[in-house]
Amino acid sequence: LPPRRARNSGRPTRRRLCILIIIILWGILIALVVLRPHFAPHVMDHGGALGQILRSNFDRFLHEKTKSSSIDLPLVVEKRTLPSKQSPTSSRIERITKNKLIPKTQRGGTMRCNGRVVKDSEVVYWRDAGADAEEVASLSRLPKPKKEQFLTFEYDHGGWNNVRMGIECVFLFAHYTRRTIVLPPAQQLYLIAKQHEKRRAFGLADFLNVSLLSAHKGWRTKDMNSFIQTILQNNTQLSEPRELMGPPLWKFITSVSDKLLPPVSRKYFFFPNETVLPLRYNPKLLEKRHDAFIQGRTQLLYDDKLNSATHIHAPGGQDHRILMNFYSFAFFQDPRVQHFYRRFIRDYARYTDEIFCAADIVIRALRKINQTFYALHVRRNDFQYKVAKISAKQIIENLQGHTLIPQGALVYLATDDPSGKCTGCMADRKPCHKFPVGQKPTGCPEDTSWDAFYKHGWTVKKLGDFSTLLPHLNPNYYGMVDQVICARAKVFAGTYWSTFTGYIHRIRGYYGLGEDSYYHSGPKYLRVMQDKKNIGTGWVREWRAGWKDEDDY
Repeated sequence: LPPRRARNSGRPTRRRLCILIIIILWGILIALVVLRPHFAPHVMDHGGALGQILRSNFDRFLHEKTKSSSIDLPLVVEKRTLPSKQSPTSSRIERITKNKLIPKTQRGGTMRCNGRVVKDSEVVYWRDAGADAEEVASLSRLPKPKKEQFLTFEYDHGGWNNVRMGIECVFLFAHYTRRTIVLPPAQQLYLIAKQHEKRRAFGLADFLNVSLLSAHKGWRTKDMNSFIQTILQNNTQLSEPRELMGPPLWKFITSVSDKLLPPVSRKYFFFPNETVLPLRYNPKLLEKRHDAFIQGRTQLLYDDKLNSATHIHAPGGQDHRILMNFYSFAFFQDPRVQHFYRRFIRDYARYTDEIFCAADIVIRALRKINQTFYALHVRRNDFQYKVAKISAKQIIENLQGHTLIPQGALVYLATDDPSGKCTGCMADRKPCHKFPVGQKPTGCPEDTSWDAFYKHGWTVKKLGDFSTLLPHLNPNYYGMVDQVICARAKVFAGTYWSTFTGYIHRIRGYYGLGEDSYYHSGPKYLRVMQDKKNIGTGWVREWRAGWKDEDDY
């Protein structure tokens, strides 16, 4: 027989197999680097401000692959490389990924009250830029567009929370398409035009933390006056509108725009050239998410005509009202982009610090009375849904007596009818008080007072009971302060069809209290917030998709 080594020379040894496998793996890795543009194609000019961030995530994956056997990409755009097991922040990042409520001591959010930085307030649900320096740095390096494009928009013609919903959608649209937002001038808004510091006209900066938005380098704004002057300089034949507010202004802006934002009712935006990264692109999951998202709506394509328009204008009335939640406004194929915008709206499109500081003062005062408090929002007066305008006794019955709010509880009442007189309530175009007792129609409670709450054993408090603690608060902030206070209650019940209540539900979701939220408007609405369904369309309520990093089905 030949020597043993010669006899087996035709078979590769185990070492040779290992070397061969390593060479193949390196070949695959090099191929991925060379062919990366085919997997994650460059985003077209109109295709997504986050394209560069998403591609950098993929680059980071390729880099980390050479050092680690892990091939997991970050679950959300905000999250960059995973820390080592020894990292003290590892557990916090894991909680964010798994969508658990982050303890207030680890949220990293702060606010400034009377010049003092407050770090330990229970009203904070956001994360500050400094709390996640690496993440925020990556978000700040959004590429500038090759040419400046603009988006002008009118406020919705309804109440503040209708206005806010439209603003959030416009923010998302402008940020993703890298358009400069032209801020509407200060004006009198429906139901929030009470005089404060000798003025009744207020703008976006009075209610939302615009300085926080400005700190985000991916965010570009321009004031209306500067924008109009630029237009006049480029077209000397145009005449300046006679006033910078109301119909004259918006007539001028509409006439000089290149395109109007299409009506979005029963529709949703889709961006065809969105970057979808490999390893996260699951066709079956994408189809499932898409089917759950559209719910019979028609697709609005961000096509070349919209992309090439230098100036898009979004009207605020009639068919052009944007009455929907921002997370149902646009569908993104990569769920990480969808997750990013939930965080963007949560952390950057929030109320000004003055509102949260006022709410913090009242909540501290409530907890001195009783560490546990409950809350109700009762909408009346000019509310168009008559069946929701009910008596205190009916509210108790709808809440099933002491089932949700126990006897002896401290209850905070947020309402547009603090006196309990239903002064603005009408039916058949007739004030409710003009109907005979015992013959009042739907929408006109027989007993408009809040006496039934007290008889039920509740201690009821309203914002007016704490007015001495807030002597200089802008009265137009009262409703917004109410929302934050209600959001911190152990159990909250609001008015169905009310966007005011809806926003409370979303803020409660930010706090991790979304499942302890209810409606008092009737038995069939009581527990809709506990539905297993995560996302829906329209404006009548909020959904878990507004605050949860779960797939949208």
